[in-house]
Formats: sequence, C-alpha cells, structure tokens
Amino acid sequence: MKWIKLLVLMLLVASLVWFASSIDPQDVLDAMSMVGLSYFWVILATATAYILGAIAWRLCIDDAYSHHLKLRQLFAIRLIGEAVTLVNPSNFIGGESTKAYLLQKRGIPYTVAFSSVILSRTILIIVQVLLFVMTATSYMVISERFNQQLFVIILISIIVPAILVMLLILTQKTQLLSFPFTRGQKFLKFKASLQETFTLVRQHYQAHRGKMALVILIAACHWMAGSVELYLLFSYLGVEISYHEALMMDMGIILLKSFGVFVPGQIGIEEYSNKILFAVVGMVNTAIWISISLLRRLRQLIWIVIGLLLYLFMEGKHMTGHIEDRGAHEKLHQE
Repeated sequence: MKWIKLLVLMLLVASLVWFASSIDPQDVLDAMSMVGLSYFWVILATATAYILGAIAWRLCIDDAYSHHLKLRQLFAIRLIGEAVTLVNPSNFIGGESTKAYLLQKRGIPYTVAFSSVILSRTILIIVQVLLFVMTATSYMVISERFNQQLFVIILISIIVPAILVMLLILTQKTQLLSFPFTRGQKFLKFKASLQETFTLVRQHYQAHRGKMALVILIAACHWMAGSVELYLLFSYLGVEISYHEALMMDMGIILLKSFGVFVPGQIGIEEYSNKILFAVVGMVNTAIWISISLLRRLRQLIWIVIGLLLYLFMEGKHMTGHIEDRGAHEKLHQE
C-alpha cells in the first residue's frame, strides 16, 4: 500500500505545481487588489459548501461503519479526493477511488466505501443538473427573453445524462459491450466488482429512502452555498447580479467544464465555461471575466494546499497510531 500513498502524495503535489504554473502572480495580485480582505468570505462560502458535501457523504455510508467516522475526517478525505480529481487525467474516477482508499484505511471495507462515494456523487450530479435546469428555465421565463445558448445547454444537461443512464442499464442487462477484450479475466473481475458496488448502492438507497431525501436536500444546500462565491466575486468587482443568476451561472459552468473531464485541472475549459455563462446574463466585460476566473483558480489553489497539508497530517497521525499500537502489542507479548 506504500505505492498508493506515494501516488496520492505525488498527485496532490502535481496539482499544486500545475495550478501555480498556470496562474500569473501579477494578474492575481491585480484581481486581489480589487477584492482585498473580503476574499475571506469567498473561502468561507466554499468551506461551507465542502462541509455540507461531507455531511451528505456521511449519510450515504452504511450505519454500521459511519458512527465512528468524525465529520472532520470526512471533510479532509473529501478535500483530498477533490484535489486529486483536479489534476488526475482520469479525473473524478481517480479522486473517488482516493476517497474510498482513505476510508478503507479507517476500517471500512473498500466496496462499502466506494459504494458510498458513488451514491453521494450520483446524488450531487442529479441535484446539480436539476438546479441548473430549474434556474435556467426560470431565468428565461422571468426575463421574457429566449436565449438560444442557454436553451442548448439545458438540452445537453438533460440528454447526455439520459444517454449515459440508458447505456449503463443496457450494459448491465445485455451483452451490448461483448467485445473480445471483455472476456478477459481482469475485465471480468472488474465487472464483478462494479456490479457488487452498484448492488450495495441500490440496497443502501432502498433501505434508507428517508435518509436519502435528506441527502438530496443537503446536496442542494451544498451547491447553493458554493454559488455564493460567484455572487460575492461579482459584487466585489462592482457588478450587480442576482443570486438567482449566480446560481444558474455556477451550475452551468460546472456542467460545461465536466466535458473537459480528461483535461488536467480543466485548464482553459473552466475559463471558457465562465465566459459562455457570463455572456448569457449580458456580462461580456473581458476584465471582469479574467479577474473572476483568476480568483476562482486562486481559491482552488488554496484548497489544494489545505488538502495536501491535511493528507500529510492524517498520514502522519495514522502512522503514529500504528507505531504506538505495535509497541503496546510487543510490550504485552514480552510480559
């Protein structure tokens, strides 16, 4: 397992270097000079969103294992996983696997850990898409103005997930992907593991429907808290927008940049996603677009640093605990 620890550490460091190299320090200083110490509230808003995400995730973990997990542990693990997600070319797959691995180290079977990660992520995605469709549709109704770009993004947000769900169902029930390579031992083992994970997800959801309703509510609050960042940044830069517009833009940006899933850090993808959604509400000022994009990148960099520090702290504490346990065991054995 040492190589996994080293890999996680390397990915965290790589994400830090990658983001630092993609940001011009002078541009950041110029943007920060307009925001000043008020940037603290941006960090607080995103911290609130991350905490709500951790709470939602905890509710997705089987009760037999979740009771001994502290919220701060889940917050740290989730933060580490999100940092890995940003730089890993396999994107969310690598980040979610990291979360499951760190949970496994704390006594939770890997399949149970991974199923909780998948369930939590699935609920977050569904809620995010629904929030975007509702806010974008209501925006066009309220403004009494049909926006072709926005309408296309709404269609994409509905059609793409629907196609993915259909493919998933077909591959589970038929031999749709029965190519020669799918008969190999490794693939069959992977497929069995995947089926076990989906079975656990389905069982947990069916056994805790009431709790899942609460997870959906918390997931909505998670996205809404995160969108406060965009609302605050526009406000600090002297641009008046409604929170409704900020929420719609933020959900749309998340949706668009997800198509750059295999681009490390989604460098460039996120910036142009910002530009497209800003234009929807008539914000075409280049200086504002660049400043907000840089300030959001800075926020990501700050949380990557925090994630790296938390990982080093958690691993150090975990190792110390193992050494103490081994020492106590050897002492008892000598007696």
